[in-house]
Amino acid sequence: MNIFPDEDEADGFDFEPSEHEPEEVNPEDDLYDPNTDSLTIPQVETDPSEAHPAIRKNFWAIVVLIKFAVLTAPLGIMLIVFESNFDWGLPLVIIGGFLAASALYRYVTFDPSSVHDDSDGDGDGDSVDPESDAIDRDEDVDHSGTAATDGNPASNVAGDEGTADP
Repeated sequence: MNIFPDEDEADGFDFEPSEHEPEEVNPEDDLYDPNTDSLTIPQVETDPSEAHPAIRKNFWAIVVLIKFAVLTAPLGIMLIVFESNFDWGLPLVIIGGFLAASALYRYVTFDPSSVHDDSDGDGDGDSVDPESDAIDRDEDVDHSGTAATDGNPASNVAGDEGTADP
């Protein structure tokens, strides 16, 4: 008895894809640069100093709180488990838990909509020119240049005005 089948006996196993299977898509194809031998990594061209100061301050406060929470709580747990040192371990676990809870509280209570960027100087709290942004206006603008005043953009589709052409 042969436990290793020959190629002739392995008829039941076909590892080739069938004709009905779709072609596999390579997710790296859109990142391939023909001028180099490697993949190109998309770069973000934003300056971190462009963020609103309140958002930046809250972000870094949360980062520091989480960093120290991740440092103190596991250190306290290791002191308790491996050294049976409750004098140092228990306070470190409590401090780590307090720091993590503080970071979570800051994250949950921060309201980014309360931060207004008024760099256009019109006093309305947005930094966008109202003529170029139809979303913030009370009227909806269709592509023909006319405005739908009833608030329903579907009611002002071209050819659907309900009036006869002059």
